Amino acid sequence: MGDILSAVWLASKYKAGHTLPKRLFDAFGSFENIYLGQADDYTEAGFTISEVSPLLGKSTDYAKGVCEFCANTKTDIITYGDDRYPRALYDMPDCPMVLFCRGDLPDMNKRTCITMVGTRDMSPDGALIAHRIAFEAASRGAVVVSGFARGIDSIVHIGALDGDGSTVAVLGCGIDVEYPLENVPLKERIIKSNSAVITQFFPTEEPKNTNFPIRNKVMSAISHCTAVIEAPIGSGALLTAHHAIKQGKKVYTVPGSVMHPTFEGNNYLIKEGIGAVLDVQDILQGLSVMFPDTQGIRKMQKEYFIPPELAKAVNDMSGGRTRKNTPTVSRADELDGIYREIYEKILKGDVHNAEELISDGMTLGKTLYVLTQLEAEGFINVIPGGGYTVKNT
Repeated sequence: MGDILSAVWLASKYKAGHTLPKRLFDAFGSFENIYLGQADDYTEAGFTISEVSPLLGKSTDYAKGVCEFCANTKTDIITYGDDRYPRALYDMPDCPMVLFCRGDLPDMNKRTCITMVGTRDMSPDGALIAHRIAFEAASRGAVVVSGFARGIDSIVHIGALDGDGSTVAVLGCGIDVEYPLENVPLKERIIKSNSAVITQFFPTEEPKNTNFPIRNKVMSAISHCTAVIEAPIGSGALLTAHHAIKQGKKVYTVPGSVMHPTFEGNNYLIKEGIGAVLDVQDILQGLSVMFPDTQGIRKMQKEYFIPPELAKAVNDMSGGRTRKNTPTVSRADELDGIYREIYEKILKGDVHNAEELISDGMTLGKTLYVLTQLEAEGFINVIPGGGYTVKNT
């Protein structure tokens, strides 16, 4: 039996984030040897029967189904020990045995890799900062890593792609699960742009709260450093930073206004001694000292620009008032039924995802259809990275 099938078989036996698969690999030297092992072999290697009881069932039907699915959907299976597997993950005691990948995974073993994270509830300033730092890092040859969530994560991926560079999105769900739904076009853009979407979670696995801390540990471990762009206290971005610190990685953060709650986490990190950064050069200079042999960094290949859709979205996040100083005018009287109901919900304040707009008797698909129609008719704006605002007249 091949190593890929054996690796998928092993990974399917334990939940993501378990330490036992790596211990087994270290003891047996290959996935096939682990598969061929019997109870006596496992116990002689120092494992208890309770630890290895999932391995005593040798059926590979599920693993074969996963491999067949991947072959039919242009999904690569990158196993622990493969040349393409990011070696930075080897230091994790609970590192993934398999990574499901779509797109072209950059050679993360020969490139500078920077993880950038932040809040879903981003501010206009946070969006602009995230885009610029990611754009400039990618344009200079760094691989920009983030978690594909709404808000800052999405803007980070967009910035890296706008800089004609490489980005890696680390998912907290199966490779085929479209989450968040509004990021489907971004996912396709990543896959087609010398970049990749990866996950350790098996196909069809829906996003769960328990998945994201596991994903965050991989995000911090896979890169040379983690940069916190915008994060309130208690956010997942701060947890990613703490994982990076425990892993011995360098952490940077962008200073923000003490009056803005979404930057409280950043300022807390600075108070605790984490380095403040104003641009990507601060990060790259720090890494050049720590990793003199880091490869791939070059001069900027593309002059920075703010894409029109981001400039528009930033203005929309500010309600159109920061530049125009005009109030938002309701057009609810022009709408009826569910169209009016959803429009008025958006009018009351920022809405960060379509799920918040689902009414009784409505499905998510129907809600998304209504939102598409409202956008097409000029009633609302869709913000890159997630969210909806009423379009100012």
